[in-house]
Amino acid sequence: MLSTGFLLNAKFFACILVSIQVYSVSSFAPQRCSNAIPRRSFARRRIFEMHLKIDDSSEDPRQLEFDLSDLPQPTDIRKQRFLREEENRERYAQYGNDLWELRNLLKDLSKKLIDSIAIGADNVKEVRQEIWETEQKDANIVYGLELDAMDKALEEEREDDAREHRNNARNARDQLIYFNYEGLWVGKYGDYGFELVNITYTGDTLIARKVTDDSTVPAGEITFQADLAPPRHSKSLSKSLPNIKLSETASKRWGTTELKRFEGLGQVAEEGFVKSQWLEGQMVLINEENFSFAWLPINYQIFFGRPSPELQLKMLEEAEKKKVDVMNNIMQQGIDTLSFENADVEKDYVVKCFDATRNAIEDGLIDDYSESCIFVEEDACCFE
Repeated sequence: MLSTGFLLNAKFFACILVSIQVYSVSSFAPQRCSNAIPRRSFARRRIFEMHLKIDDSSEDPRQLEFDLSDLPQPTDIRKQRFLREEENRERYAQYGNDLWELRNLLKDLSKKLIDSIAIGADNVKEVRQEIWETEQKDANIVYGLELDAMDKALEEEREDDAREHRNNARNARDQLIYFNYEGLWVGKYGDYGFELVNITYTGDTLIARKVTDDSTVPAGEITFQADLAPPRHSKSLSKSLPNIKLSETASKRWGTTELKRFEGLGQVAEEGFVKSQWLEGQMVLINEENFSFAWLPINYQIFFGRPSPELQLKMLEEAEKKKVDVMNNIMQQGIDTLSFENADVEKDYVVKCFDATRNAIEDGLIDDYSESCIFVEEDACCFE
């Protein structure tokens, strides 16, 4: 079952749509390829039997295999890294109300600086210093500043300084929740139901590819992408979208008064992945475990959450079963129905046949090739 969080968010996101505007749209599962059926069962069984004999004096013959008593302790380098990560977490304001209060303070200080300069006050230097100290608590600002400093150092061929700024930028980036979304997420794609997407990064661009698919945008294709680049002083045109202000009820539920968002692109297509196109979109951050993406021109939004391991496995198994069912239907219609258009799907199906046979033979479930999906007759491989 899906968590109740997925079933209770309709009203909340309907409110968000009023603020930003937001259809059904859409990672890939590379298959092993094997041209032969290696026979490793006998060797594997012999190794296991030898292990039992060697360790026969033990009360538990598996003790040697699972003995964790001699695991190495963290090295000094790892301890230093853990300490540095903890210091970074304490240094920066966390996503949520603490961060919004910090940024409101920065706005007030900026206004104070402008007023002080306008009247020629003596506290301009002190206000500038206060602004700088406050900015150092915002990981997003620090990330942008350090990237600017790195670029300048590279232009001036100061390689050591550039390396230091790059490390500082990486440390700040690691503290931003939206750069820690790698992996699988689940969202409800309208009438197509719940689907899995896999998030990766290319530079500062978040890319979400479909793992499970539907009849419009298939698995392996990008369903949406978002530009997460920080504000850069060296790029005057870069400007962040304003946060979404939540109602008092929504704020209590989600533990924050505002939601950050980023510009992006969402892909849509007609049945069969025909006439695919990119639409303007926005990615809305909620917390470490939830976000949404909105396709603005069609006023459509999908809420994503982290799936449990059980849900991941169930959805992946269902997706694989669906592929096999489709190919079984094709194969039952006869070899004449095969075409170059389905070449990739058909190749995956053949590979699965080889894998299924090989695994069955290795597990000792099949002794006769004629009982498998592939059998050998007169040096020719045939499909049953």
